[in-house]
Amino acid sequence: MATTQFESDEAYARSLSTGDRDSQEMNDIESSAPLIELTATTDENTIGAARQHPSGQVELSTSRVALNGFLLISIPQVIATVVVLSLYWNESPLAGICRPVSLIKWRLWSLVGGVRLILHLGAILSVMFAARSLDRNSRHFVRLQTMRSLLDVFGMVWFLVGNLWLFGAEAKECHHRGQDPGFRLAFVLLAVQYGQLCLPCLLAIVCLPFFCFCLPCIVRWHRRGQQRRDGSKGASEAAIQALPTKTFSDLRGESSDDLDPTCPICLVDFELDEELRVLPCKHHFHQGCVDEWLSKNSSCPSCRGDINANLRREASGRTSLEPHI
Repeated sequence: MATTQFESDEAYARSLSTGDRDSQEMNDIESSAPLIELTATTDENTIGAARQHPSGQVELSTSRVALNGFLLISIPQVIATVVVLSLYWNESPLAGICRPVSLIKWRLWSLVGGVRLILHLGAILSVMFAARSLDRNSRHFVRLQTMRSLLDVFGMVWFLVGNLWLFGAEAKECHHRGQDPGFRLAFVLLAVQYGQLCLPCLLAIVCLPFFCFCLPCIVRWHRRGQQRRDGSKGASEAAIQALPTKTFSDLRGESSDDLDPTCPICLVDFELDEELRVLPCKHHFHQGCVDEWLSKNSSCPSCRGDINANLRREASGRTSLEPHI
């Protein structure tokens, strides 16, 4: 009987120990759940903020504008290269007159230039689409940027080669080279590249007369408009002169309160026999100080009350008090 009681007590102790462990595990899970939820929320907010970052939107819109400009310039060049080279690759009106090597160089330069344009366009599109889905520090994105940079460097080198093949000593030996379609194609492609390189300088030259002659007029016109708007906020000379003037001694005799003995505008003390301008709000100032202020701003310097509104109210009050005949 004692053995049975001992076994039952041992089983009860084991059950309590197991229950305590389960309870501790549940508490650990519940305590870690808010941390997991907070981390997930933070990650989600970070991703959302990254997607809605204004600088990314500006950069994307700028890339679209640059891409549209590049397409507008590159696609006609590619089409012209395909058409001209497919028609005149083996034909030339200067065959037998100019060196065959020069004819081949002109066509080869146009062909390689067209292929480079296509590859460059593909690299730009790849970088744009990769920027939406890949990290800018990822290996794939860095490779795309490197490929685009290499194409830019090759384009500059090929531009120098084109100048040498089209305007070098060997090309000058062919006096009628302008009649060859391959030369004309290469000349147009090279001129477009010159335009792309010199575009900032051309824009500066075009805008220079505007900044020299038109911009001062625009600034002066804007300044006059600002002065006109500022002047419209001031009171008229008649309204200013209609305001009463009193000496400081008279104001002290009329008022039972202590008057401010200093002008709030110039911070100079009033003289007893000095004429002061009294506004409808009962604030007083030096006549010269407040007259200049009111010519630019019709509000009281102390309480910002509009003297025009006060004068209109006083005029309407006097009109209502007059007898009607």
